[in-house]
Amino acid sequence: MSRSDVPGSEPPLHQALLNYVLRRDAPQGAAPRNTAPQVSPRPVETNPPRRNDAAPSMGAVHNPKPLKAIQMAAARLLLQGRTLTEAAEELNVHRYTISRWQSDPQFQLELRRQTERAAQRDTAQQSATRSRKR
Repeated sequence: MSRSDVPGSEPPLHQALLNYVLRRDAPQGAAPRNTAPQVSPRPVETNPPRRNDAAPSMGAVHNPKPLKAIQMAAARLLLQGRTLTEAAEELNVHRYTISRWQSDPQFQLELRRQTERAAQRDTAQQSATRSRKR
């Protein structure tokens, strides 16, 4: 004889609920429940960074697109000693635009290139002046 057959020996409430949840005592027509063990969700896989997202080294520039003529002019004006505001007014752009260009590796490379060319020109002129004086 089981415990449920003896009068007054009803299972405790939590046991009754557990039996209901496990569908032992579920009423006819009750919607089935998902009783599969719950598994933690898979970790979300992120995409690897694109090649162009990596910070370029000093010598290598990953942006193959050449600078626009206005950017070249801005570089020239800045190397002539003009301020951002003066260069921006002359080129009819906002000064913030030129400050953004200054953070572009391609623009920085152009500034270095123009600086080196100016230094070579000055060195050549000094050499020519010295040879004429002798």
